[in-house]
Amino acid sequence: MERMVFIFGSNSVTPVSAIEEGVRSLSRFSRIVARSSFYVTEPVGREGLPWFVNHGVLAETGNEPEEILYAIKEIEKEAGRLFSSSYLPRPLDVDIAAGTVMVKSGHLQIPHPRLKERLFMLAPIQEIAPEMDLTGKGERAADLIRLLPSGERVVRL
Repeated sequence: MERMVFIFGSNSVTPVSAIEEGVRSLSRFSRIVARSSFYVTEPVGREGLPWFVNHGVLAETGNEPEEILYAIKEIEKEAGRLFSSSYLPRPLDVDIAAGTVMVKSGHLQIPHPRLKERLFMLAPIQEIAPEMDLTGKGERAADLIRLLPSGERVVRL
């Protein structure tokens, strides 16, 4: 069984409800180990959009990472997410942020390629998996948070 950290985000009208439904869907194919608090976060690189609510989930799964990626894309579709190149509000966004398995393929990278730059991912991970090696180099969430420039606004609910 591998452990993976999923970051759920939504800037819909009812973001917590959308995230809760997404977590229920995730639990159909993985065992939920821990859940973070909810965080209100400023959209990164997306001026004018509603702020996001983000939430971290640590889960165990026996599925292959590519199967997990396919499943979370289905969860996003079920929630009404439209996949386009433009920055639209997102009913539900689910990312595989990190895990006990490292993957680098054309369509999947674990850890997430921008994990080190995103406090909205690192804050929930610090809460639910503070000892997890996020990069394969012994770097934990607290280590990566210390390296971030100030500026990204992330507030625990």
